[in-house]
Amino acid sequence: MAAEQSWLRTAATASTAAWQVVLFHHPPYSSGLTHGSSTAMRWPFASWGIDLVVSGHEHDYERVAAEGITYVVDGLGGAGIYRFGPPITGSQVRYNASHGALRLDASETSLRGTFVSVDGVTQDTFTVAAVSPAPVATP
Repeated sequence: MAAEQSWLRTAATASTAAWQVVLFHHPPYSSGLTHGSSTAMRWPFASWGIDLVVSGHEHDYERVAAEGITYVVDGLGGAGIYRFGPPITGSQVRYNASHGALRLDASETSLRGTFVSVDGVTQDTFTVAAVSPAPVATP
C-alpha cells in the first residue's frame, strides 16, 4: 500500500485541478457493523489537497467529517444492505433504508453532493467549498 500512497501524494500535490476526489473501496471512516473503518486508509488527504474521499465496501450511506475534509461511504448501489453500529466521531448523516446513488456536481467554487434513494427522495446533500491555498507535500 506504500506505493499507492506515494503515487497519490505525488499526483495530488502536483495537481492543478479545481477538485480532487479520491475513490477507494475500503472506507477510512465508517459506522457500519459489517466492515467498519479501514484505519490503514487514513492517509493525510487534507495536506495533499484532497477535497473529498468517497468509498464503498460497507453497504450503507454515511457522511463523515474528519481531518478537515468530507468522507462519504456510498455502498447502496444494489447489493444487500448492511446495518450500522454506533455512530463514529464525525458521523453527520447515516442512511440504510433502501438503495440509492450519490451525485456530485462541480462548479468553480463548490462541489455539491446529493444522495438520492431509489424512491427519488433526497436523503442527504452537502457542499464542499473551494479552498485557496495550494496543497503542501508531506513525506
